[in-house]
Amino acid sequence: MLIKTKVDTPLPVVNISSYQEAEQQFCWLLTLDDLSQRVKQQLSLSKDFEEFVSLALIEAYTVNPNTEQANRFLQRLLYQINRLKFFWYDALESYNNEHYNYIKNLCDRIESVWQTWEYTQINLNTIKQLNVQNALQERVNLDLNPPLSVAKRYLREDMDLEGYRVLLAIASLDGLVEASRLSRILGGASMVHP
Repeated sequence: MLIKTKVDTPLPVVNISSYQEAEQQFCWLLTLDDLSQRVKQQLSLSKDFEEFVSLALIEAYTVNPNTEQANRFLQRLLYQINRLKFFWYDALESYNNEHYNYIKNLCDRIESVWQTWEYTQINLNTIKQLNVQNALQERVNLDLNPPLSVAKRYLREDMDLEGYRVLLAIASLDGLVEASRLSRILGGASMVHP
């Protein structure tokens, strides 16, 4: 649960030296009241974090030793941002920054670099020559009739009735738990009790 930081709260001393610390700094920023205005008025609040975001945007999409860490950092930031769009039974104040420009701009910065990189991974000549209808039909057929993996072959050919019953019980319970969680998430604030 995030706890909101009031305007008069003293600022922490920030000397970020890793992506993990930068992520923690971002989580702290999310607790500030009126985030966009505070960051605009006090650039020092997000300076170190912003430097790590800029570094990650370079490192994540080039070949270097930190590519995986930078990529994970950016994905975790996007997770934190997108998490604000769902109600998770945190205090309602935890969602105040959901629509602030600072959050939107950060998300746009990350996604624009990612989309540009993603675009470079696509061979446009191949796509232009592709018969889209046939390609989609092939994909549908593959999805409907996937090749048997070792695990699926075991389930089909080697599992006995008792094993199948246990598997079915586990899968049913797992599905019930997920459906229950999803219904609570989608129900959102209306289900919160004082």
